[in-house]
Amino acid sequence: MENTMRKNGNNRISDFAASCRHVYIYGAGNFGRGYFDILQHSGQDADGFIVTEKRSSEYIGKPIYSINEISKLISAEDGIIPAYTNSNIPEIEKRFVNIKPRILDFDHKQMLCLENELHFSPLINRLDQEFPDLKKEIDKSEWKRILIVRLDAIGDTIFTTPFIRELRKNFPESHISAVVRKQNEKLLENCPYIDELFLYESELLDGELADQCRNYSELSIKIRDFANQNFKNKKFDVVFFPRELLCGRNTIDELLIAYYSRARYRIGRILTNEPDKQQLCEMLKDSFTLISNPIVPMHEAAYALDMLRRCGCTVEDERMELWTSPQSEERVDRIFEEYGVEGHQSLIALGIVASVDTRTWKAENYDNIVRYYGQQYGKEIRFMIMGGGDAESAAGKIDNTYGNLINLAGRTDLNETAACMKRCNLYVGSNTGLLHFASAYGVPSVTIYSELSDGKPTDGDSPLRMGAWKVPHIDLVPPAGLDGCHGVCRMSFSHCINQISPEQVIAAINQILVPNKKT
Repeated sequence: MENTMRKNGNNRISDFAASCRHVYIYGAGNFGRGYFDILQHSGQDADGFIVTEKRSSEYIGKPIYSINEISKLISAEDGIIPAYTNSNIPEIEKRFVNIKPRILDFDHKQMLCLENELHFSPLINRLDQEFPDLKKEIDKSEWKRILIVRLDAIGDTIFTTPFIRELRKNFPESHISAVVRKQNEKLLENCPYIDELFLYESELLDGELADQCRNYSELSIKIRDFANQNFKNKKFDVVFFPRELLCGRNTIDELLIAYYSRARYRIGRILTNEPDKQQLCEMLKDSFTLISNPIVPMHEAAYALDMLRRCGCTVEDERMELWTSPQSEERVDRIFEEYGVEGHQSLIALGIVASVDTRTWKAENYDNIVRYYGQQYGKEIRFMIMGGGDAESAAGKIDNTYGNLINLAGRTDLNETAACMKRCNLYVGSNTGLLHFASAYGVPSVTIYSELSDGKPTDGDSPLRMGAWKVPHIDLVPPAGLDGCHGVCRMSFSHCINQISPEQVIAAINQILVPNKKT
């Protein structure tokens, strides 16, 4: 299934390698593995990997060299393929003062697309041959048993709730099932729109599509067993992917579950305005009944609803929602009684950590905010720290001198967290699952982003795509990147996001909440 782009890209990389005496890949991570795979596929090879800080002696069977080591070996007849984020030729040239090796200038996104095609194409062809019974023309009257597959994080699962509700409205008599990660069971166990919930044991496996394809044999056995255990004697008519296809996280798991469900209709979506996804989308068209590919950037919740509309269904309500149990409500009653929460007090939920450090605002900033409101309002405005055990360390850095802090980090499950959030007046914090809990209950928000002012609306931390939904909100975005960051912060620690000051957050809180307080 090669196309012109793939041939040209492969040729550029292989021709470069063929013209060099030795070829070294600068970077021993996902990009490095990608270039290595493409070279191998075209009959070429790499002589080793170069790293700035050497921590091991080899990578995928090839030697690793530090800059000092390679400088003694390399010549002007040799070539270097840059393979790390934000790599550029002038920067690399500066590291070789006396020798000027040849350096390939190649778009990493195009490389990833080539590598993904290389691994994904034979896999999807194999599945299509094993499960050939696919219907290409939609007849919704046949959709009596419906399956939804979403193996994702907490917030992303909440994005799916409007889709589930509107799906039920369109198919009130159909049997609707869903497959979710076991860790997200509490989010949907009380959902009135789902007849059956299947729990899939899986961690969130980040990584390029090609990396996941390498684990195909192991995953295939795992999911065959899952299907035999859960889908036996169940004849699904249609399977939906509310999440973007090929998004790089548990993608192969989701596809395998869909195929092993033996549903005759497969409905999914993809963002084809991303150049590295266009060819992959073309590859999948023959494997799906319908692939929704809106060109206009949308919120993640809206993408799934758009997919529903493209199937000829109606959407009456786009809001997210959540459902708690009576037991969770009673547990939160006891927590509020324990902390002396009174009806006249305003509660601000704090989301002080995100799933990645880049999106996490420093705990010291939250400490400044809690202290400020303690001085101004005492216990009239109280802050409630939410989150799992990962928030406990940061929570310990926030002072409670004024008694206006309630620390629930690590103390509530997902259902209890939802019950807490529905009683809050405002959410303040990172773009994380707690933000989407707030939107599901109509709670306004002040969100602190690592996405930069020059970021794309389709980025994974974009306020447009991943932010608050259908509620009043203020989005705080860093003005510019630091240390070469652009679009989004590229560091692995709390970095660009800390350009946002506590004073900015206080002003945003005052704009939404404080004018409504009786002071």
